[in-house]
Amino acid sequence: MQTPRFIAILSIILCASMPLSAKAALIFQFDFQVRVTDTEQLGDVSVVGNPTNGLTVGSTFAGSFRVEANQTDGNTSITGGRYAFSDLTLSLPAGSVFSLAGGTQFGNTIDIASDNDGVFLTSFSSTVPNNPAPGDQFFQEEIGIRQDNNGVFSDVNTLDATTIFEIALNLENATVDYSDTQVETFINARNALVTQDLIRDGLSGEIFNVTVSQVPEPAINFLLLMGLGALFTSRYKSKATH
Repeated sequence: MQTPRFIAILSIILCASMPLSAKAALIFQFDFQVRVTDTEQLGDVSVVGNPTNGLTVGSTFAGSFRVEANQTDGNTSITGGRYAFSDLTLSLPAGSVFSLAGGTQFGNTIDIASDNDGVFLTSFSSTVPNNPAPGDQFFQEEIGIRQDNNGVFSDVNTLDATTIFEIALNLENATVDYSDTQVETFINARNALVTQDLIRDGLSGEIFNVTVSQVPEPAINFLLLMGLGALFTSRYKSKATH
């Protein structure tokens, strides 16, 4: 069997036999700008890396995240929907903050609603131990995006292309909060275990200039190109031997 030709045929068959959902996953990237409205520092921020270094009120920086369309709504409310997002990036001067993806009660989910907060998403990471005790110290980092008024959506329970573009519209003027902190646990007056900031470096900002675009599916494109390339090689070698 001619190996290049076999690879070509197999690759093209695999592309053709993939489910439509696999071949045409609708992934959208949201790109936006943030204008800093407030900064907050507590203690020696070099301990947490001084991530907001170089930013002052009025400074701007870029951000982005991705959402795949046609997800199942994870919220039972008829006025709200809950979906997964990925690859949240804030391009801070001291280095990008990328996809924190930590264990938090919210997860990496985007909530959209036609009442209350129209858009809300958060990404969180923490070095907190499994069972923190009073006096434990650890680091945590969080990015949050929220709309401060009711959202305007055609249907929050269906995540199609229309809803994706409505999310982009609702993100205009939404608020971004970012913080990187060292915290310590202690017992409060109500005998509850809570945390307090020891060192904090953070900022708040306002989103503007939101754009959304569909992300190509590189894996499938690569598979198809590999097949076509192998087929071309097979034909070229076949001609060369005649």
